Amino acid sequence: MKATWNSLRQTRTLQQLSKEIWSPLITPTMSIFIWRLITNKIPVDEKLQEKGFQLASKCTCCDHTESLRHLFIDGTGISRVWEYFAKKLNMNLPRTDNIVLLLNYWRISALGANHIRMILPMLILWFGWLERNDVKHRNKKFNPERIIWKVHQHIVTISKTKIAKGLNWKGDRHFAKSIGLDIGSSYKPKLKIVKWTKPEAGWIKINTDGASKGNPGVAGAGGIARNEEGAVIFAFYETLGEAKTRLQRFLACLKHFKSAKLKVFHESGSRSMQTALFISSRNQPQHTGQ
Repeated sequence: MKATWNSLRQTRTLQQLSKEIWSPLITPTMSIFIWRLITNKIPVDEKLQEKGFQLASKCTCCDHTESLRHLFIDGTGISRVWEYFAKKLNMNLPRTDNIVLLLNYWRISALGANHIRMILPMLILWFGWLERNDVKHRNKKFNPERIIWKVHQHIVTISKTKIAKGLNWKGDRHFAKSIGLDIGSSYKPKLKIVKWTKPEAGWIKINTDGASKGNPGVAGAGGIARNEEGAVIFAFYETLGEAKTRLQRFLACLKHFKSAKLKVFHESGSRSMQTALFISSRNQPQHTGQ
């Protein structure tokens, strides 16, 4: 039963990863390689031996047999690369010998699609594979620092060419700064001129506004009351809890003047707020406006 559950879990994870690997932040060649890797189609020595090939096997960075796990996860050389980037991102690496689960761990920690935390592990795996090939076929010495440098260079390139934007770095701008990148905020404020008109003589105008962190989410609202001279009479605010109760609680915070014999003109950017205030106080001498 446990084996069946683990198999189903890995199948689901594989399906999710298969969508994430086709990212504009890496090249199609890299994406194809990652797809082959997570579907167990990379011809490392151990894989070739399983298929009946008679060959001696030796890791390119130590005396261990070359397997997917050793080459890409816990080998002497590649493990230093994982530890370097995990430290940069203040992450704890998972204890797993499975590449699919390792990638999924990074995917879950990412804040959105094409996030740097999803791109980084794929770059580590790709440049780790290139390093292995250089050692095996070009007689180079395995160098973890070279992998780290190549990952850095790719990240710098996609950032300076605007392929990677601020949103791809959400929550990890400190890492960008540590490698010399200035990732500006993706938020661009919109300026709007608002004209305030005084109420008629004998009236009080109350301007209100509110906002919530998420939808639904924790909300707050407040307002300010002025007379026909524009002088402030009072101001108020209230934390409203979840947004779904915003109107009811907001009306509750206005109760201290609703019951008074005041001529009130309520002005708000929210039509729903105006409607609720009008209906709940239809017997009061009150107007609403935009």
